[in-house]
Amino acid sequence: MRRKVFTLLTLIFIFCFSLLSLGGCGNSSSGPTGEQQEELPKDKDGKSQEAPAFTLSQLESGEEMDFPLDFQGQKVMLLFFSLG
Repeated sequence: MRRKVFTLLTLIFIFCFSLLSLGGCGNSSSGPTGEQQEELPKDKDGKSQEAPAFTLSQLESGEEMDFPLDFQGQKVMLLFFSLG
């Protein structure tokens, strides 16, 4: 009996966690506006093929990095997140 209750609670937890996780996957932000927005090359399905160029400062050193110029020929993984 305890095993069935534990299994049921585990499944409910997984279901609720999945709903909460997928709830944040929508496109609620329109992205850059005005002069920041530029037209990117698109493939036959209308999807962009490359990321727009941008410059960021490193948190520790303050050194500026240009993407993608500083990373050409390297494998790069970009992580985007929001605290709000």
